[in-house]
Amino acid sequence: MDLQSVKVAPQHRQTAAMDTPDLPLFRDPGWQLLYFEAPTRGEQVRLLFKAVGVEFTDVRLEYPQGLTMYKHSALGLSSPLLFDQCPTVRSPEGHFVSQTAAIMQYVGRSNNFAPEGVADDALALSLTMGSEDVRNKVWYKLMVPSVLYYVLGKKFGGLLCFLRPVVSWWFGNKKVAATLPKHLAHFENHLAKRGSDYFVGSQPCYADIAIFDCIRETLALPAISREGVLLACPKLNAWLGRMEDNASLKAHLVERGHAINVIAAGFGG
Repeated sequence: MDLQSVKVAPQHRQTAAMDTPDLPLFRDPGWQLLYFEAPTRGEQVRLLFKAVGVEFTDVRLEYPQGLTMYKHSALGLSSPLLFDQCPTVRSPEGHFVSQTAAIMQYVGRSNNFAPEGVADDALALSLTMGSEDVRNKVWYKLMVPSVLYYVLGKKFGGLLCFLRPVVSWWFGNKKVAATLPKHLAHFENHLAKRGSDYFVGSQPCYADIAIFDCIRETLALPAISREGVLLACPKLNAWLGRMEDNASLKAHLVERGHAINVIAAGFGG
């Protein structure tokens, strides 16, 4: 699948409430994703489009000013942002959906990448929301000290590496990292109870993509020992291996690298 990226400059014009703004999200055909350049929360939606093999326009915004032109303060009632936040997607039919878990479900169901039954689909949505809880409580709390870790290792030829323990102490890295096994135990227990290769059956669905993006990127943080954490989660470890070998995702992930490395590189790390 070819990924079409559109970077939007922060300039914008005031638009009447019911006008159709001349912006890529409204103008271009097909699926559209509006999110920031960084591979953070909305990156799972990009991975989902990769997994289902559907082309989409990747409207990448500068953080944070790039979103301003799409907010209600700029577009009035024409704003596609339900809560003035992104990610937001637009379907080929022109429907806008916000909030990450809802987007994952919507794109998954629209592209035959969701459980068929109502109960299983509700389970998939619950698992997707559960992965966001891990992202908020672990990944995001460790993001800034992780970026500093890499920056300190690069600046001035690594002469500032001695400050890494200070940064770790200041941000409470050990305390945050210590909560991860408890979070992952819920996913491990579910896989053991379910007895399937994936979280809602024998084939992956949108929930697998959401959980994969969250757990894989969290395990890549310098404060986390992937091998140590996964020792207690054999089912999760096996599932993670299957997801990493997914042909639809593998080449993209190798080319992009881990999210924290991409973000740190933007700061010279």
